[in-house]
Amino acid sequence: MRLIAALIAVSLLTGCLPRQVVVHDGIRASVVDAESKAAIAGAFIYDRVEAGRPRVLARSDADGRLELAPKTRRRMTPVMGEAQVVQSLWICSAGYEPTRVSQRAGWNADVAAARVHALGTVELAPSAVRDENGCALTHSVSPDRADDGPPPAR
Repeated sequence: MRLIAALIAVSLLTGCLPRQVVVHDGIRASVVDAESKAAIAGAFIYDRVEAGRPRVLARSDADGRLELAPKTRRRMTPVMGEAQVVQSLWICSAGYEPTRVSQRAGWNADVAAARVHALGTVELAPSAVRDENGCALTHSVSPDRADDGPPPAR
């Protein structure tokens, strides 16, 4: 008990408190081709691009079913600290345009409870994207920049 009290006291003296924050929300969906309505096996959810490649969080099965459990973690945050947070989840597959299926944005938006988005059927539009890394090239995202969607058409 004394150890817990000491840890709390040290945290308060440093100006930080432990908080549960959302890393990403959950998704439940079926992924199909927008034209043929055929299931897309191997479609994936990603939240950001690292070294030019999407960071894959989950993949759809042979029937196009895709599930991603929400993820949270404990983080030390300043007592009066606020941060502008933008978190997006995208679904993509080789040969298709990426589709944003979830976004959490705002001051301390990651402190709210994690959710599971039951999306039903998500239709992916065919595109000239040849492989998975092409999903990342369709919209430019860097880990240190908030992503607000694909670039406007030229």
